[in-house]
Amino acid sequence: MRCLHTNIAFSSLGGVQAILRAHHEHDASIGLDSRFLVYLEPADAQWPRARFVNFAWDWSLRRTRQAIRSQLADFTPEVSVYHTTLAMPFLADLDRSPRRILYLHGPLPVLREQLTSRLYWVDGVLAVSDELVDLVQSVAPHFGRDRVQRVFAPIFPVSVPVDLQRPARQPLVLGYSGRLQIHDKRVERLTELCRRLDAARLEYRFEVLGDGPERANLERDLPDRQRVIFHGVQSGEAYWRTLAGWDAIVFFSDREGTPVAQLEAMSLGVVPVVPAVNSGADAYARAVDPGLVYPVGDVPALDQIIRRLLQRDTPWAQWRQRCRETIAVHDANQYLHRFAEFVTRIQALPSAPRRPFPAQPFPLGFLPLSALAPLAEWRRKLRRITSAGRST
Repeated sequence: MRCLHTNIAFSSLGGVQAILRAHHEHDASIGLDSRFLVYLEPADAQWPRARFVNFAWDWSLRRTRQAIRSQLADFTPEVSVYHTTLAMPFLADLDRSPRRILYLHGPLPVLREQLTSRLYWVDGVLAVSDELVDLVQSVAPHFGRDRVQRVFAPIFPVSVPVDLQRPARQPLVLGYSGRLQIHDKRVERLTELCRRLDAARLEYRFEVLGDGPERANLERDLPDRQRVIFHGVQSGEAYWRTLAGWDAIVFFSDREGTPVAQLEAMSLGVVPVVPAVNSGADAYARAVDPGLVYPVGDVPALDQIIRRLLQRDTPWAQWRQRCRETIAVHDANQYLHRFAEFVTRIQALPSAPRRPFPAQPFPLGFLPLSALAPLAEWRRKLRRITSAGRST
């Protein structure tokens, strides 16, 4: 079956990108002839079945649509899978696909409002958490249970030694894995946490995996390389060996879905410390111990959790075993076959109830893409006013 995956990024850092690259490697083994449409990255020859549009925000909508048509000229999918809601109103019709699936990797501030329109352009939804499944079903009562499926993001660990019975290391080894940015990830909170731990003269080492715009600031603000180590981007066995050396993985985010880095770490018995983002991230941490979850943005509360990890009676062996048990459902083979089964089911079902894509009258096609977001916000406000008027 011809399948098109669409996302804003593919070859860069991020959990969604890691899942897409897994599909690039394994889709053929589950009967899918896949291509990958990538909006915001330049061409990369090492991914021969990925089509990189690399559009800029000063491009006109018309130019962007022409570029996508060109990228898809020789490939007409039977099913398209959208891993992003970005620009769906303006671009999704270009896939020429009879069936579409929306893959929700995490919450967004405007997701509920987006879904009120986008769920009438797709035929099924994959979601990485029960919370997202519930959201879809509350917004789209026209979707039966056979059109919505919880999916467990896959992990592909390499063979590294894991001792689930070991106590914490001396000093305690904490880690962060992901993009080093303020938006969503809020990595500047790492600086505040380390300063609190240093002021209390606590014994720890913090290791950072990844890269991003805040790396230089973090390296400047946290100069003690005995305390804070920056590994940069790692892959393959080096990545897994670094993860395996941690006692706990820490997240500072304002919002998360179900981070692949968290799943990978938990598969090695690394304990997650996660903000209460109401998603798979904190749900899995609570399954290990409810005390591993702290209020979003509350660094003093996070500091108290780290202090608990340093206590002698911390049940490390019990927590490590729960980590492994909790994420057992993320087996890669199970994920791939469930994904293929869902795509096949949606392809075989009749089309779901549809609404037309938004009209694109002149001069919309000549506006830069940067103007479309304010336009979409204006449309959302208009819908709110109209809805409020009807309710009164």
